[in-house]
Amino acid sequence: MFGSVDAWFYQALAGINAEADDPGYGHVRIEPQIVRDLTWASASLDTVRGRVSSAWTHSPGTITLDVEIPVNSTATIVIPRDIEMTEVQIFEGNRPIWDNDHFISGTPGIESGKRDHNNYVFDVGSGHYSFKLLGQ
Repeated sequence: MFGSVDAWFYQALAGINAEADDPGYGHVRIEPQIVRDLTWASASLDTVRGRVSSAWTHSPGTITLDVEIPVNSTATIVIPRDIEMTEVQIFEGNRPIWDNDHFISGTPGIESGKRDHNNYVFDVGSGHYSFKLLGQ
């Protein structure tokens, strides 16, 4: 009876999803649904490749997303933007990866970045990432 509730926590709220064409969590999609009534969510899932985790917090003008991708896996990370935000900057740790509506390359592990409607999408390799989105 509670299986669908658990799935909602992992797949929707924390945003942990395996790609259908890459079984075994070889490629993971992290796309959390950040909701106004909650200020944080956190989940982890032990897979055959290792632990996948996603944890987010938000407050006015700031969204943080901490992600762990296991060894021998890749991921697409989708960071939603509050549609009222302007002048968005995104950092991974203390390194800027998004500014002036453009991806800034050079951060280890982050292959690419783009804006897709109201989301920011980054392709990453295995590792731990701490994203921070700041906006006006």
